[in-house]
Amino acid sequence: MKKFDYLLNNKSIILIAYLVYALPVQAGFWNDDLHIHGFITQGFFHTSDNNLYGQSDDGISPGQTELGLNLSYQALDQLTFSAQGLYRRVGDLDRGSVKLDYAVADLHLFNSENSSMGFRGGRIKIPFGLFNETRDVAVTTPSIILHQGIYFDRSRRLLLSADGGSFYATHHSGWGDLSLKFNIGLPLGDHQEIQKVILGALGEGHFNADPALAAQLNYEINDGEYTFAVSYMD
Repeated sequence: MKKFDYLLNNKSIILIAYLVYALPVQAGFWNDDLHIHGFITQGFFHTSDNNLYGQSDDGISPGQTELGLNLSYQALDQLTFSAQGLYRRVGDLDRGSVKLDYAVADLHLFNSENSSMGFRGGRIKIPFGLFNETRDVAVTTPSIILHQGIYFDRSRRLLLSADGGSFYATHHSGWGDLSLKFNIGLPLGDHQEIQKVILGALGEGHFNADPALAAQLNYEINDGEYTFAVSYMD
């Protein structure tokens, strides 16, 4: 899959090209209940004036590389384990690092053709906005760069995932799909990263993480053509 986007900002033209490859693999030769998937994203950037993710001014910068590998294992009828590792390189924001993106145990309390309910525990994704939980998988987002007024790349780790638990419920019907998520956990934000964003590079002091709440109510109609989401964080 290829994506192309044109942006006009402060009389600067930005041309961004994405090459996205999803690599699904069903590991049936190990166990029918074990599945492995992955994705690779490589971005190329060209700008007329300002640099974006590297030296893109009047040139082309391959300044963004993302690689994810995830697996899931159906241990019991009502219990699933899943995890994903993520490598990310994005200009000076992240010069290349490997992180544990999520690692959860999912206990299905109720599951029918139209409804489900359960608990997740471990390193869980934070249900913020429409795309935060899948923001690193380019094929799931509507644009190449997400709206920075909501999805802050400079402090993305603060909103990306947390260590804790989550209750979820979904219901599918003829009038739409309704889902609810309620999370409580300890955010995993890089404290030095947050300090630089809020206080500046020379700012003094430090930040400590406290348990936080996050909730989301999501409603989709017409097979996802229209989606409405309300998110709450504290």
